[in-house]
Parts: sequence; C-alpha cells; structure tokens
Amino acid sequence: AHATDMAALLRACYRPEHTLAEATRRFIHALFGRYGLVILDGDDPELKRLFVPVLRRELTEKVAHAAVSRTNAQLADRYGTQAHVREINLFHLRPGHRSRIVAEDTGFRALDGGPTWTREALLAEVEAHPEHFSPNVLLRPVYQETILPNVAYIGGAGELAYWLQLRGLFEELNVPMPRLVLRNSAAFMGAKALRRWHDLGLSREDLFEPQGPLQTRVTTARAGFRTELAEERSRLSAFYSDLLATATAADPTLRGSVEARRASAFHGLDRLERSLVRAARRREEVAVRHMQAAQDALFPGGMLQERKQNILPMLAARGTGLCDELLEALDPFTPGLTLFVEP
Repeated sequence: AHATDMAALLRACYRPEHTLAEATRRFIHALFGRYGLVILDGDDPELKRLFVPVLRRELTEKVAHAAVSRTNAQLADRYGTQAHVREINLFHLRPGHRSRIVAEDTGFRALDGGPTWTREALLAEVEAHPEHFSPNVLLRPVYQETILPNVAYIGGAGELAYWLQLRGLFEELNVPMPRLVLRNSAAFMGAKALRRWHDLGLSREDLFEPQGPLQTRVTTARAGFRTELAEERSRLSAFYSDLLATATAADPTLRGSVEARRASAFHGLDRLERSLVRAARRREEVAVRHMQAAQDALFPGGMLQERKQNILPMLAARGTGLCDELLEALDPFTPGLTLFVEP
C-alpha cells in the first residue's frame, strides 16, 4: 500500500549528486527526524580535527595495535578475536577511494595506487586536512566517543563483539569508554503461520527449539502408532539374558556368540525405531511443512531474521507509521526477542 511513497522517498534521497553519506542521512531523517534525531557527519573537517591527537599517535606509535593486541591476549582463553587489528588502523580518503595506510621503510603509503609520504609530510597533512583520514572498525568507536561521548553504547551482538577488544585502547588514549549494553531483537511472523503453529499444540517458546528434534516430537505424538520400542527392548533383553545363561551353562565358549547376536538384535530394533519415526514424519508431512515454514521465516538460514532481511519491504507494506509501533513496543534495555504478529 505504501510502495509508491517509499520508492519516491528512496529516489529523492539516493540521487547522483548526493554522496552515499548524504543520501543515507536524508533517508534516516525522513524516517526518524520527527523524533528529534540528531545526525552528525563524521567526515566534517571540524569534527575530524578533534581526532587529530589520536591520528598522530596511531601513525607515530601504532597505539591501537599495541593496546588491542594486549586485550586480545587477555580475552584469548575465553573469547575469540572478532576484528583484526592492523599495524596502522587508518584509511586515506580521496575521490573514489578509501585506501588503507601502511608503513614503509621510507615513510608511509596509501594502498590502491594512493599517495606516499615521509613521516613529516604525512603528519603535516593530518594537521592541515584531517578530513582526508578515516578510522577503521577498531578506531571508529574511539572517534565516535571523542566527538560525541556516550554514557552507554547500545548495540547488537556483532557490534559489541569487537567493542570488547577496545578497553585497553580507550584507556591508553584517555577517552572514556561507554557502558556496553546488548540491545534487544525483534522479528515478524504472519498470524496465519502462528495459528498453524498453535494448532499443532506448540507454544511460542517452541519456535526457538531446534527443528529436527521438535519435528520428531510432534510427528511421533500425532502419528497414531508407537515409534518407541521400549517394551520390545525390555523383552529382548530378558530373552537374551535367559539364552546367555542356558548357553554358557552348556559351553562357556558360547558367550561371545550369544552376545554378538544380542548386539545385532538391538541394532535391528534401533533401525526399526528410526524407520517408524520416518514413517511418522511422512504421515505428518503437512505438519512438518508448516513447522519448517514458520521456523525458517523466523530464523532464515538458521540466523536471526534481522541478519537476513531489512525493514524496507515492511515499510512499503505499512508505511512509516510502522516506526511508531516499533518504538512503542521495543525497550532497548529489555533483553530478548520481541515477536510481532502481522495480520
């Protein structure tokens, strides 16, 4: 219903004369500006000038490499490295290029055919044009907290994963590090799919169970025949116990033969149980299909929905008023996943 409006908004924001940053700012402002959102241009020369002391230390002391490497070593026994720290964690910006800066014997060079500098020349450019330099993923949080300090940083699991590597770097640079808070998550599910789910006797909590065991549990319960052969296994055990006593009384060397046949018989029961489970799944094919569709929609590719989908299709269907619904329902300080049921 709102696809035409969203298409017009995207075309108005993402125009050839706009940089990607400007286009994104315009789009985000259109969605959230009415809430009082403040957007800063991280490439503004005056903001970058506040970062000059860190730029100088990174180029002359390789401060990020030393500090993050120490923290990585402290975390290594219980936490894997999320972001790779380089010798120099800065990029040089020029039209059409964002090139990594590397140190050389005679000075510095920007990759991808970029300029070269002596140490003195590079530091002079940092002072004159700090907007020509950009932090990488590990120094970006430091820049962010330098120009706009936060009491807390609320982020997703992927974001907080590399922030954990930065405690020592913030301390070394004397920049206050915010409290890290894992944000909540959200997912959307159709009402029809959820009704089918409940019709199978399943709860919303069951949506988070592994597909294979859950499907087996439901299909065997609905099959109308036994798939678990505990009684047969008990009788078989008693039979072979009696047979073993009889055989060994006649000839002790027969023990191995009886035990081999006992093991073979139990393996046969195991195979038959698996066959009965497969028969139950075939009989309940529709139920399996509905269960799989619901869980695949909620966790596409086995991942959170937010990792595979974006909000544009939902905005096209429901308009920017959807943002009001989300802000009303979601609390970033309440952990967990909020499930939105769509009509």
